[in-house]
Amino acid sequence: MLPLLYKEWLVLRTSWLVSVTGLFAILFLSSRQSLLPAAVILALTLLMSSTYVDDKNTGHLFLNSLPTTRKTIVYGKYIASILHGTSLIIAADLIQWGFSRFTGPLWDVNAAGAIFAFVWIAALYFPLYYWLGQRFVQYGLVIALIAFITLGPFVYHWGERHRWWGLVDALAPLMKMLGSVLGTPLGFSALIAVPTAFIVRISATLSLRLYERKTF
Repeated sequence: MLPLLYKEWLVLRTSWLVSVTGLFAILFLSSRQSLLPAAVILALTLLMSSTYVDDKNTGHLFLNSLPTTRKTIVYGKYIASILHGTSLIIAADLIQWGFSRFTGPLWDVNAAGAIFAFVWIAALYFPLYYWLGQRFVQYGLVIALIAFITLGPFVYHWGERHRWWGLVDALAPLMKMLGSVLGTPLGFSALIAVPTAFIVRISATLSLRLYERKTF
């Protein structure tokens, strides 16, 4: 496992450092803008870059020629990608906190939410990648992003116009009860960590089964 993680670091180290430099640039250009959305996008870019390099350089053929199992290859890809992405988001949080002269909390709900959002998207990305292939997934993500940008505001205003069909009023007591827990970074992280771990486990198992069907 460790050699595979080291291989991923060698592949992504330059992109990771360039991404950190980009975060500094964003902070200098707009000091009031949160770095977390940009960090999530850059983390997803690292994720797709890792799989792109494997396809471009026939990495799967090489890895499967080594004395290792496909389970180790898939799980190593998950661990390395999540580590690189989360470390980039944490770096963004540290950079933003440092340039704010260390005022305010270092870890808040927004930082935790950014990490969980990245992990959930990664858990969706990998099974699609192992099933449909790199090029199709890239096109699919672009189409999904365009659809989100164009249809998202329309759906939101449509829901507001109909008062979300009574769902907000029905869930109000539950949200009020959870507000005291979700309002703290520790409580939010603890609550979201359980379903996140479950989703990642299902995603990794599905990816492994899809990868075992491939021939190289």
